[in-house]
Amino acid sequence: MKNIIFHFFLVLISFTISYELISVLNSNKSLLNIDDEGFSYQSDLLDRDVYFVGDSYASTNYVDNPYPRIFREYFKSKGLNFFDYSKAGSELNTHKLILDSISKKKPELIIYFYNISDIVSLNNDILFLDNREIEMDKINDKSKGKKKTILKDFLVKFYKSNTLTLLKNALHYISLKSTGEFYKGSPANRFPKENKIYSNHLEKIFDEIKAENVIILINTPFNSHPLAKKWEHYEVFKKMSSNKSYKLLQAVDIIQDPYYSVSWRNGHPNQKGIQIIADQIIKIVDANLTGK
Repeated sequence: MKNIIFHFFLVLISFTISYELISVLNSNKSLLNIDDEGFSYQSDLLDRDVYFVGDSYASTNYVDNPYPRIFREYFKSKGLNFFDYSKAGSELNTHKLILDSISKKKPELIIYFYNISDIVSLNNDILFLDNREIEMDKINDKSKGKKKTILKDFLVKFYKSNTLTLLKNALHYISLKSTGEFYKGSPANRFPKENKIYSNHLEKIFDEIKAENVIILINTPFNSHPLAKKWEHYEVFKKMSSNKSYKLLQAVDIIQDPYYSVSWRNGHPNQKGIQIIADQIIKIVDANLTGK
């Protein structure tokens, strides 16, 4: 029995170390090297401006032809300035500051990509995912001094480790396949509920976006089950779509197939998904804006 336990832990440790090393070696291979020009386009001869705001679901800098590049080329061809303010890792509070600043200029168009997990920036009690820090004091209140620091550093590194991320993603995948939702008790499972709780706050933020035209896309993880239309946030944003001051779309109304996600464990849109949604937004712009 002892030999079995020993060999189990030996295999587990070997797998963990190997997986971490492979992840580190491949960590930069999926990132696109952005040129110095960036994704903005501006001409002194033009006075009509378009602004693009959002997080990693907007910046999508892991593919060859991301949203900002597609939009830049499109608006350039239509004779409009284009400014890209999308940034991976940015959250709702940051977006609001940017949107408030842009709204004062009342530009021709603002395109805002809202990811349902951005709601975490409104609730400090949620255990943050991935690159967000854990409130470690709540994990071990009794630890003091150096021991507390050592434990905190270890738990932060363990929480952010590639191996634990793989395990969490695997649990999410199994839960999505079996129930249509992320596994119970996880932050991802609570995000739809949080959006429902803070719906009035979100509606206020959307109402305060001022431009000649406003397009808002609500992003739900693209690896989610088709049943995402039954999640708590769907009806909330469906109700908001009746607002006449902006055009609100939901990604799950355009794409419901996990085939359009980067992978089974990465809910960001892949190149095909990006192109489908970009084409949908461009179609709306063609019908409502560029004919002026």
